[in-house]
Amino acid sequence: MDDPGQSTTSPEHGHLNRGHTRSQLIRQIATHEHSYAELGRRYGVSRSAISQFAARWALAISDAQRDIDDETTHLWVSHRAARLAELQQTIEDIDSALSEIPDDRAQLLRIRLQAIRQAAEETGQLTQNDDQKTVRIEFNGVDVSQLT
Repeated sequence: MDDPGQSTTSPEHGHLNRGHTRSQLIRQIATHEHSYAELGRRYGVSRSAISQFAARWALAISDAQRDIDDETTHLWVSHRAARLAELQQTIEDIDSALSEIPDDRAQLLRIRLQAIRQAAEETGQLTQNDDQKTVRIEFNGVDVSQLT
């Protein structure tokens, strides 16, 4: 992401716009956990420098707030690729265990098949079966007999 106000950035505050520092400060402003004065002390700049930074990076801060608001973003299970990787690892672990424990083979095979099914559902190659459901629609304030 380019600095939208790079040409007007004060040289003494330029370190705020450097990669990791910029990303970290954007996130800290988005969380509202610290005042601008406190952030200024942490980054060695004035409160007004933080305020100017926040104005310059308002869109990125807004995007970060949306990400923070999504409570599941930080959970690995909310990310499809992570779930598939974990399912793949489970399948590989079970394959390894199957060769070592012949007595529990049937139970492990059932678990393995469940994991493969979940992986197929995740990739859209297999849809989940939902029982048919009855839907009841009410029209309040509408005389249904008058509809054509």
